[in-house]
Amino acid sequence: EERDLGAISRYTISFPVEGSYARIKRFIYELETLKYPLVVEEIIFSRSKSAEGTIELKIKLSAYFV
Repeated sequence: EERDLGAISRYTISFPVEGSYARIKRFIYELETLKYPLVVEEIIFSRSKSAEGTIELKIKLSAYFV
């Protein structure tokens, strides 16, 4: 989804992620510490049905551009 906010544009994307708790935690940390204006809008967690010890999440991100 792309929205025009005047001089700033926002691009939003949602996607699934699956992995161990440690890997998911590291992935979110990497997203939050990027040097680009990226916002984690939403995270929905659930237990993985496919593998023991993994979790699934759906993540929604927004990037802002001038």
